[in-house]
Amino acid sequence: MLCGPDGAVLDVGCGRGYALAALRSLGIASVEGIDTSSEQVAWAAERGLPAKLVQDSGEYLLRRPATYDTVLLMDVIEHVEPIGQRSLLSAIAHALKPGGTSHGIFSANRRHNHIQNCMRISFTQTALPKRWISLITMHL
Repeated sequence: MLCGPDGAVLDVGCGRGYALAALRSLGIASVEGIDTSSEQVAWAAERGLPAKLVQDSGEYLLRRPATYDTVLLMDVIEHVEPIGQRSLLSAIAHALKPGGTSHGIFSANRRHNHIQNCMRISFTQTALPKRWISLITMHL
């Protein structure tokens, strides 16, 4: 379960806001999305979805300690250079409330050859925050 209706959810890399709309339809009132694409954020905002343009998702998260019950990272980490993946995951852990959870989905394709490296480097027991409870991977 993501969180209750009073929980705060952040979708990192929210794109057009489809997850934000779905979360609202589930009755979760406090949903927020961030993305580095002005076009995606504009599309979401035109539909009344709470998407915000950011330059750096990790920096944004670090400025919000213990703020969110749930942080989503859907099809994002494979677009982050391997050197930045650990710091992004650490920033997510920093932004979670105690007992909060983070959920991620990764779609690998041949354009993102670093995905194998990503999983080996970022998703080890030492690099992966304990709060990161869902990891769904699709094989190359």
